[in-house]
Amino acid sequence: VSDQWRERALALPPALRDYQQYTDIETALDQAASAEANGWRHLILMTDGVIDLPPSRGNKPDIDAASRQRLVESLAPRFADRGVVVHAIAFSDEADLALVEQLAQRTGGLAAVAKSPERLLGAFLDIIERIFPADQVPLEEDDRFVIDPSVENLSALVFHGPDDEPVTLVAPDGTRD
Repeated sequence: VSDQWRERALALPPALRDYQQYTDIETALDQAASAEANGWRHLILMTDGVIDLPPSRGNKPDIDAASRQRLVESLAPRFADRGVVVHAIAFSDEADLALVEQLAQRTGGLAAVAKSPERLLGAFLDIIERIFPADQVPLEEDDRFVIDPSVENLSALVFHGPDDEPVTLVAPDGTRD
């Protein structure tokens, strides 16, 4: 984190308070997509609502519909052409699920509905797998997996409940970790 980034982040709270009652997805994604980057950029849109612009911008619901239309028909294809992928996560069925799906599809991202913390974690893992694909090894019936001796490195992502037995990894030489 650079000093410039830190200063910009600390300046955000007043700006966020001014607009928190409205949802301007079009402007948020357009600003995020305009950042400098080398190669593909992945944005994660998390929303619990629909496009809802301030009435000071024009007649409602016309301005909301126009923003939605620009986002889907103009911005999403432009993002895709520029290598900007939008992964969209909705937190409820009250969100504009069609918008979430269209943004993801048109930019090559993933769409998900996450109504619980577990589903949100799952959505993030799916997105990370899309961005950083990796080989996966299936668990056998006895919750074991075998790694080929030619593999030099392994990362294990293991989920278990608080009352489950501790996880033990056994190295090829038989040592346990």
